[in-house]
Amino acid sequence: MKQFFDKEQMNETQIQLYEALTFFTKLLAAGLIFQAILYIYPDTTPAQEFLAAIIAPIMDQIMKASFTASGINVVTDGVRYIITQDCLGWKSMAAYTALIFAATKKYRKNLKYILGGIILIYIANIVRIITTIYLSQAGIISFEIIHDTLWKWSLTGIVFILWIIWFEKLQYIDEPLSKVKAYIEKKF
Repeated sequence: MKQFFDKEQMNETQIQLYEALTFFTKLLAAGLIFQAILYIYPDTTPAQEFLAAIIAPIMDQIMKASFTASGINVVTDGVRYIITQDCLGWKSMAAYTALIFAATKKYRKNLKYILGGIILIYIANIVRIITTIYLSQAGIISFEIIHDTLWKWSLTGIVFILWIIWFEKLQYIDEPLSKVKAYIEKKF
């Protein structure tokens, strides 16, 4: 069995299949961890309250209205927006982390890119919540359309764009130039 997975004895197609198998195996392992978290369903109320406390004053400034945070709620003029566990954006952050985890063997070297991506996703998530509330309050688009269609897919798109940027550009940035040059010559 060890001889079968000896990369030096494999042709190009076998190497690519082996790398794809490794990627999908790691992604499956990350998915199992994700499912375990969903099964456990940890209490995220403090994080939800923190996010509501961030969103309310920003909305207050943008809309020039009276927005307040009350627990996990952002409240204004009798309208209550609930910051649920899914509003935290943790699933997008987990997906981004899993994609990088599955695509590399150099975990420690890529921690800064994982952390940077998570921060960008968190900021995008705040923008998502603010624009959802703003467009809903302004009556431009219904809350359901904004939330269920526009932003669910947009946040997924942001995750994939960040991962593609990392995959194409950033993962090799700390490598010696000779390794990068050899990789490029091998691919093209």
